[in-house]
Amino acid sequence: MERGTCAVASEIPPHRDLLGRVRGYDLFFGVGNIELLTRHLQYLLDHPDHAAAIGGASLEFVRREYV
Repeated sequence: MERGTCAVASEIPPHRDLLGRVRGYDLFFGVGNIELLTRHLQYLLDHPDHAAAIGGASLEFVRREYV
């Protein structure tokens, strides 16, 4: 997140607690849900603008909350 990269994360509580606070984050998948993980990854490959937007929002969040 500090590097402005877009993460795809399982929806375990620590990930939800952190990434749920990032503006526009919508890339959770259920633990073991390989189909949804694959769809998210393919979507990001097909839509690099969305990946960049989430990465930028992640970077803003980290700088606002932790710097």
